[in-house]
Amino acid sequence: MKSMIRMIRNQQQRHNRLRLLAAAERIFAARGIAGASLDDVALEAGLTKGAVYSNFRNKSELILEVIRYRQTLSQEARDFHAILDRVANDDERLEAWCDM
Repeated sequence: MKSMIRMIRNQQQRHNRLRLLAAAERIFAARGIAGASLDDVALEAGLTKGAVYSNFRNKSELILEVIRYRQTLSQEARDFHAILDRVANDDERLEAWCDM
């Protein structure tokens, strides 16, 4: 039971981190990095400022993680499109998508 609770907690932490990264990206795009605060990011994500600090040491680390997150998504999209280009039909495309 304890490992299941830990897994659920880890999933929630991962979910919150992704929410914060997405919120930060939106806030940075709308207001610029200098015009955005960690309070703004927390509010946009629907979380507390404490949640921001439990995931990132400071605004600089958050900025770097947003960049890394975006690069990861871009690479995953390129990988996925490369797979789709190699498959012959919609069934294989669906299977490739499920395997990602």
